[in-house]
Amino acid sequence: PMKDHFIGYLVYPFVAIPHFLTQLLGFLIAIVPAAIAFFSKGPKHFKRYSNIFKFCEGLPFGKTVFSSLIGFAAPYSASISAHVEEFTDYSVTVSMMDRPWLRNPFSSIHAIALANLGELCSGLATMSMLQTLKGVKGIPIRVDCSYKKKSRGKITCKCSFKEQTLEQLKKLDDTMELKVDA
Repeated sequence: PMKDHFIGYLVYPFVAIPHFLTQLLGFLIAIVPAAIAFFSKGPKHFKRYSNIFKFCEGLPFGKTVFSSLIGFAAPYSASISAHVEEFTDYSVTVSMMDRPWLRNPFSSIHAIALANLGELCSGLATMSMLQTLKGVKGIPIRVDCSYKKKSRGKITCKCSFKEQTLEQLKKLDDTMELKVDA
């Protein structure tokens, strides 16, 4: 159990430095195309998360740049170094790699790191979906996790909304509430 703790100290610089350099290179590559797109398409184009992801996806290290922006906006979620793989208005896929500093004493990924990944993925999907609806706001009232077995390796989380849910949300008016399980 303590082996992972010490391995984490030894391995962290070899993982963190290349990750930081990749982020930095991605931001340096993205800054000029981002400025051109911002001034040519206008700031309204970049109000939706899915549009920002589509823009970043076309750049070298673009997904890393987008994932870093999400980590900057939500620092607690940045602690797991999540990587956004896919992002649409109604579906999000996020992954994280198994790292020694994310492990528990049982040599598996810590339960809260897994919950953090699920919360990040469902939160991004919900925020993106709500951006497509006018006048609809969402308030999370519960986060619930269940664990089937130990987690190791690359963990991928996908959250998507069903067509039924989308149709119900489009029909909402000022006085209605709708509970959604995603």
